[in-house]
Amino acid sequence: MATREYDFIVGPETDTLPTVGTPSLSADIMTLGFADTRYSKAPYVKTFNATSDWTGPSGGYYSMTVLASAHGKGTTPTSEVYIVNGSDFDETTAEAKKVNATGDIVLKVPDDLRFAGRLIVH
Repeated sequence: MATREYDFIVGPETDTLPTVGTPSLSADIMTLGFADTRYSKAPYVKTFNATSDWTGPSGGYYSMTVLASAHGKGTTPTSEVYIVNGSDFDETTAEAKKVNATGDIVLKVPDDLRFAGRLIVH
């Protein structure tokens, strides 16, 4: 009876150890720490009300800031804003939503167009 032999390659073949850092090429290897930071399993969710969770007004706008240290998604997070509609949440936009250089997310709405809702950060 004939036998077959299979050779499996598990992992990258290299004669040098990969450097640890931020992957920049399609064939780069990422560390577990980098993957956990960028692709964590659960999004950060902040539920907010239509009054005391907003600060201001200042310059005709109310604002809300979610610090990068709170959402834990680094300096380039993605996010969606939802408004409460009865027992549902409908996706909406703030007048301005920006991510500053440190990864903080800032929502702004015109004078007293505050709303209750939630912010989901990935």
